[in-house]
Amino acid sequence: MDFYSSIACYYDEIFPLKKSQLEFVRGYLKGKDDLILDAGCGTGNLADALLKQNFEVIGADLDESMIEIARVKTQNKGEFHVCSLQNIADVVKNKGEVSVIACTGNTFVHINSEDGSNKFLKNCYELLKPGGVLIIQILNYDFILSCKLPRLPVIETDSIRFDRYYHYPEHGRHIDFEGVLTVKKENKRISEVIKLYPLKKQELIAKITDCGFSEYEIFGSFKKDPLDKNSLPLVMTAFKR
Repeated sequence: MDFYSSIACYYDEIFPLKKSQLEFVRGYLKGKDDLILDAGCGTGNLADALLKQNFEVIGADLDESMIEIARVKTQNKGEFHVCSLQNIADVVKNKGEVSVIACTGNTFVHINSEDGSNKFLKNCYELLKPGGVLIIQILNYDFILSCKLPRLPVIETDSIRFDRYYHYPEHGRHIDFEGVLTVKKENKRISEVIKLYPLKKQELIAKITDCGFSEYEIFGSFKKDPLDKNSLPLVMTAFKR
């Protein structure tokens, strides 16, 4: 079983939706007719919150278990598809132009090829209506790669502990991300190593401008804190003009 399928039933406890993330996305929506595409929606926490505010939401994720949870959670009020980021355009056919595309949770760096990430960004540009916004949240890989950060902060509740380690191979540009989930009451351990393809800030800027986005903003959090050299998150908004 795939790692994300294995942890799907614990995902909401590991990564609950933060108010700052919802408010950040909500701030770029202008009206109830706005269509939002949640690219890499996971178990649908963001989509569910937006649906409850009567927005139209399409969610897509590569993991079928995550999508099933999202459908149940939202009582099928949204539209959810099992789909890779590269083929995201397939789920929005005949739906009209999109107002906001959100790709959060460090999902973007899971795309395992240069062509794949470029295809995703080009599709996003084409899907957005004029004035539309692409929101990408990854980690600040300028900081992470400069110090070869060995691990991310531990996530722990009464029920689970999630350890996240970064390993740096001698060859290649990828990072080996080792996720270890411990389910305390069951004395259960789920782990896997996944390749990530990190992008530094200037590399991300070059990619989005090559795909047509001429205006962007970069922050160090969903609260719009400035990005500094020690920020862990990186949040970008790119505008289609």
